[in-house]
Amino acid sequence: MKSLVLALMLVSSSVMAAPVTFLEMHSTGDYIVPVGSYYYDDTNSFITGSNSYESNSTYYQNSPRFNVSYVDESTSWSDYWTLSFSTHELGGPMMVGVYDDAVRFPFEPNGVPGLSISGNGRGNNTLNGSFEVLDIAYSGNTLLRFE
Repeated sequence: MKSLVLALMLVSSSVMAAPVTFLEMHSTGDYIVPVGSYYYDDTNSFITGSNSYESNSTYYQNSPRFNVSYVDESTSWSDYWTLSFSTHELGGPMMVGVYDDAVRFPFEPNGVPGLSISGNGRGNNTLNGSFEVLDIAYSGNTLLRFE
């Protein structure tokens, strides 16, 4: 069984003097994420968080999306990742908790959480997994913290 373990933290500078933003991935290998461990933070990458559908207010506060861009200037190697999490089909905002049996976002059926991970031009047509939200905060429709 192939697995991917993620740790993602986005903290707004309005919350802390020095914002902390990072993505850490450990993979046993699949089409999207090759075998290995990966770490991206503000010192080596450009990481942004937003709503999955900025123009669709029904997704505000229930579908955060993260983009991670990394370039190693010494080798010209680059990585680009997009991660989306959704509770839209659960009928409410995303809150602290465990979301089991998630399927590919934005195609999850009613009553099921959504999840999507793509990178470096690769994506899966089918996907399932779980994710846990340890902390999440919004100011209006702006994502401030996600862990």
